[in-house]
Amino acid sequence: MTKNFKSAFTLAEVLITLGVIGVVAAVTMPTLIKNYQKKETVTKLKRAYAEIQQVIRMSEAEHGEMSGWGVPSTAETSERYRFLEEYIVKYFKPFKKCVPASEECFNAQKYLNGRVFTANANEDHVSFISTNGISYHTWIHGSGNGGWLYVDLDGPNRGENAFGKDIFAFIMQFDKSFEINGDPAKVVVEKVGILPFGIGLKRQLSRDELISVDTEYTGLNGKTCSKEYSGELCGALIITDGWEIKDDYPW
Repeated sequence: MTKNFKSAFTLAEVLITLGVIGVVAAVTMPTLIKNYQKKETVTKLKRAYAEIQQVIRMSEAEHGEMSGWGVPSTAETSERYRFLEEYIVKYFKPFKKCVPASEECFNAQKYLNGRVFTANANEDHVSFISTNGISYHTWIHGSGNGGWLYVDLDGPNRGENAFGKDIFAFIMQFDKSFEINGDPAKVVVEKVGILPFGIGLKRQLSRDELISVDTEYTGLNGKTCSKEYSGELCGALIITDGWEIKDDYPW
């Protein structure tokens, strides 16, 4: 009479297998999580960029080309509020506005190098949250040709609240007269619009310049997408890399 024996794993073999699986998971999970976070960041940045361009199109349909909007050069806070509301903010259809800007609408906390960033110190700044949950912080810089728009992809009280991670800098350019540090030999803006800082310059920055600690554009020193500096050019780097966060990105 032949006996049939069914083979099975011993307890030791099961424990060893589980141990191997645990080690592999511990090694690979951080990479998988980081890759997911990078893809999610790019997707959200594209969404914000598309929303901004749509806002420009809607405002231009009502007010004419952006170059003719007559951005105020006055230091009068109420006039800056009026301009931002009339030409920009209302087209985002925000469900929450903070005038002046406050942490309830925008809560950036640090640059890429870890240095503290305070967004809400100036009373002429405006922040708001659009219906898609993206937080914006904007102001007119007073020279009569432009301003800034910071974007927090995760909203005011989520994510890292750091440049290059969930916060990205856009420049609002209403004409082509902007000069870095007032030196016309350095750089003049080529495009009118609201573009990621570093995009649309008369001579487009190379990838190396976007991550460098030194460029010939003196006004961009300290703003490059590197862990040594602020990270304000990180949006431009992502676009230059074909809407991708590459392995050398200072995540």
